[in-house]
Amino acid sequence: MKKRIGRFPIQQIKLFSHFVKPFNMSFSNLFICIVSTSVIGMLYPYIFGLLVNEAFYHRNWDIFKTIVMWYAIVYISEQSLHFILNCTGAYLRTRFLFSIRLKLFNKIIYSKANSLNEKSTGDLITIVNKDSEEVLNIIHWNIFYAFANVLRLIVAFILVCTISIPLAVLMALSAPLAAYVSKHFAGKLKLLIRQQRDTYGKFIGWIMEIVNGMREIRLLSAYKYTTRQYLGGLIRLIRIRNKTSFPQYYSDRVVSGILLSLDLFLYMIAAIMVLKGTVSVGGVVACIQYFTRSKELLKTLSNSYAKLMERTVALNKVLNLLDETDEDQRKNKKELIVNDGMIKWSQIVFNYGDKEILNKLDLTIFPGEKLAVVGASGAGKSTLISTLLDFHDLYMGHIEIDGQNIKEVSLKSLRRNIGIVHQENVVFQGTLRENLLIAYPKATEEQIWDACKYALLTRVIQNLPLGLETPIGIGGFNLSGGEVQRIAIARIFLRNPKIIILDEATSSLDNESERFIHESWKNLTDNRTSIIITHRLSSILNCDRVAVLSEGKIISCDHHIKLLKNCDVYKQLFAEQYKEEAV
Repeated sequence: MKKRIGRFPIQQIKLFSHFVKPFNMSFSNLFICIVSTSVIGMLYPYIFGLLVNEAFYHRNWDIFKTIVMWYAIVYISEQSLHFILNCTGAYLRTRFLFSIRLKLFNKIIYSKANSLNEKSTGDLITIVNKDSEEVLNIIHWNIFYAFANVLRLIVAFILVCTISIPLAVLMALSAPLAAYVSKHFAGKLKLLIRQQRDTYGKFIGWIMEIVNGMREIRLLSAYKYTTRQYLGGLIRLIRIRNKTSFPQYYSDRVVSGILLSLDLFLYMIAAIMVLKGTVSVGGVVACIQYFTRSKELLKTLSNSYAKLMERTVALNKVLNLLDETDEDQRKNKKELIVNDGMIKWSQIVFNYGDKEILNKLDLTIFPGEKLAVVGASGAGKSTLISTLLDFHDLYMGHIEIDGQNIKEVSLKSLRRNIGIVHQENVVFQGTLRENLLIAYPKATEEQIWDACKYALLTRVIQNLPLGLETPIGIGGFNLSGGEVQRIAIARIFLRNPKIIILDEATSSLDNESERFIHESWKNLTDNRTSIIITHRLSSILNCDRVAVLSEGKIISCDHHIKLLKNCDVYKQLFAEQYKEEAV
């Protein structure tokens, strides 16, 4: 099993720096501005203390004017740096997040077919849209500002030392106490945050499944059951959020109590020192401001540490996704050239975990042949197709197309030469034209209409309110299952591959829709090598041969009539699945 990314920042730093590197200059500017404005901001109490002493005690108006002038210079410098900081931050929020989200989306697109099986759709959406923002937040708030806040505390301590050593010692006591309390509660918080994040991802994924399956819910009258499921998931999410908020609340209250106690000591000691004349009133005013700021800084650091635990969970999600293995596109390999469409599986062995799926399977499909593949549920029919499309690289043996090993050709050229129509095909949000052009973006108007004609889609388009420009998919015109199948077939016509796969393509259709699809198939499979995975007898009868898959092997491959006479496994399958249809 693949090792997952560990704690921040040791195991993560290489992958983390990979997508930070192109923005090094911007992050450097941001860091310099944050540190500079933070240090400059700590000068104000000291300057204000000098103003109090020179104006109210020494009546030295010349020095007072000089201090006011420097105060103005410091303020203008700080605001100028803040302007640069805000511009740089806005740039990074736009470009850096764009870069991360693009990398995450490409990772989803190019990852190996089986590498994302453990992640739900909702989890992937949350990673791309929500967790990606936490990467910038960690850099901005938990690294840059945390460093700047620690530096502000150090500067405040040094300046208080120049005013009064006893007050500086009292101020120094607050930092380790606050840090200990934050660390104590943060350990408990991290586990709860991880549970909350996982629960949220699963809950969003479940909602998406419900929305997509709304028709089935209505047909089953499962309104109350679905509502109860939703309420149960929502309650679980709320409960874990409440559990997560308690440690953070306790930490904040304890730190506040510590700092309040130190404030009382400060006022008592400062009053005694003023009476004894060991510190000026201006110095006390400055120290009080430094204590107030230090108290806020310690609270911020405490909250920042708790937030770091939450953001680290999100960061782990992002980095784990980015660490997924991409499919080897094999761009440096030669192009697959298919002239005849002969396919040959030789001694294919494939295991899924400890389960054996294919066991030294041999199968040859001749050029232009229509071959049906049948077998019991779980026999490995879909796995057989997946190996041809090279979705699985953990198999033994080799597969050839027109004598070319598919492992020795580019992945793009392999899949470009194979068209597949599934049982459940997808239409995307957009117009019908856009849904067709996804197969071949350079298609001309004539090619689009030719593909629609061969897929028997022309009449459907003519009945749509805007023809090819009619929006379909989410929020668009509702199409029947048969119409969606014909769109999938039209896409194949546009791509014009030499090899066609029909994977249970009519199993969910009614008889009328199936009749239209079979007519489309005749056009689609003409002069092409065709593989048809089906349990429909009508589909089998249109094939040249039938391959029977059992226990990971092709045990027989012949015409339907001959198999009924000579193959016991096929006879049983026919009796169980096809007999009623035959009647």
